Amino acid sequence: MAQRNRFWRCGSGRHVVGQVQRSIHRVPQLAVYRHAFDPEADDPAEVDIVHVLIGRSPVKCDLCGSVRLWDISVDGMVYLFQHLNEAQVLEFSQKLQAISVEMEE
Repeated sequence: MAQRNRFWRCGSGRHVVGQVQRSIHRVPQLAVYRHAFDPEADDPAEVDIVHVLIGRSPVKCDLCGSVRLWDISVDGMVYLFQHLNEAQVLEFSQKLQAISVEMEE
């Protein structure tokens, strides 16, 4: 069954700044529009996608100026981790271990 993309709204909730979709690897990503639009408008503007986010990034609405944070999913983190080289995996693992120790204190 195909999953439909859904609109992703700005921080105010009034404007659409992108759409949530899944990559071919089933990772949630945000396709950010060049310009936000008001879905309640009689004649919504045409949209084009300027970039696609997998990681964490603030997204600013060009209509009202509000900012909303797009955050990476666990699936996204796993996907990125799977594409690291051996040295990066070792460094990442060491940093996770250090964070774990800090959390226990």
